[in-house]
Amino acid sequence: MKRFGLVVLFFSAVGFSQTNNAVANQKRVLRIGVRSDVRFIITDPNGRSAGFDRNTGLATTQIPLSSPDETCSLAPSMAHGAKPCYRQMEISNPVPGLYRMQIMAAQSGRYGLYWSDKMHANMSGREYSNLPIDTGELQIYDFMVGATGSGDSIRGDFTGNKAAGEADQLLTWGRPNSEKVNLRPGEKSYDAIIVYGTTVIPNSFRARMNDEDLKNLFHPEPGRIESVSLPLRTGRNILKVMMDGTVNSTRVTDTDTLELTVP
Repeated sequence: MKRFGLVVLFFSAVGFSQTNNAVANQKRVLRIGVRSDVRFIITDPNGRSAGFDRNTGLATTQIPLSSPDETCSLAPSMAHGAKPCYRQMEISNPVPGLYRMQIMAAQSGRYGLYWSDKMHANMSGREYSNLPIDTGELQIYDFMVGATGSGDSIRGDFTGNKAAGEADQLLTWGRPNSEKVNLRPGEKSYDAIIVYGTTVIPNSFRARMNDEDLKNLFHPEPGRIESVSLPLRTGRNILKVMMDGTVNSTRVTDTDTLELTVP
């Protein structure tokens, strides 16, 4: 099986000087990019999309003031065989709200995720790495772009079991995208991607699978995304995770249960 190297996703909003009339109205620029044979589409709060088509790889944009960019090496990577590519989408003056990003892979591998937001003297951002993706897999993340950089956050599209109100956002998932996952015969492990909300309480985290405590496999902290390799046995593997956090100054609990089946 071919595998691609590290995929890096960039998410940034950069402040501009207003001394030049050409950029006087540009307060922020949103940049999103990936490296290697991965394509993405991002949809803005008004339902307009921009990115690279999952089938053809061609750049497409419906978002005003957005600009795609693609640069590919002329020679294949000695380590991975494929020609490494860098794809980026830049959006000027992004509308605050939810930006949904769909990431698709033509080949299995792992990728990194990075976002930053700068407005004037204020800067925020996070960096994540070693996130798995399989051939043909679709992963979805939601970026919440605030009116200022300090209000930005990220979450996985799959929220697990439905919790009451905003407690459902304490634990979300980039992988899997459903409560039940059917795996190939003989699989010994499954790499999940978990996203911790910005108001979680780290020492409240609990995780059990098949009556075994797996808490030490996880490294929870507010706003973090991590890949966790879950040990599997033949048959049904039931993972249950629980975590507390605060919503409107009230302590609440999010509980998710995943069923991973190995024939």
